[in-house]
Amino acid sequence: MKHNSDVSFEEFIKQGLAKNATNRPFYTDGEDILVDDIIKYEELDTALSKISETINYPENIAGITKDIRAKGNVRKVRDYKELYNEEMKEVVAKEFEQEIKALGYVY
Repeated sequence: MKHNSDVSFEEFIKQGLAKNATNRPFYTDGEDILVDDIIKYEELDTALSKISETINYPENIAGITKDIRAKGNVRKVRDYKELYNEEMKEVVAKEFEQEIKALGYVY
């Protein structure tokens, strides 16, 4: 959205442009998940700390990456639920069904 401000967020969702935001092809083969674990973005710091311990990395990876934020604070509204109407929810639920199921997300 940040790079295409001519399209509203609602149109971005309705036109199917959000489907390009997935990284599903990197960790799946069709519907089969090919990795041992999928990490939720909102749990990234905790997961990186656990990974550091698991591989006996001398530093906490979460500490090294703490200032890197992929989301960039683009949203002005902090509660994402306020950004979606019913039609948009349906589009996202259909387009990202695999991710929602795999990660246990509930709207």
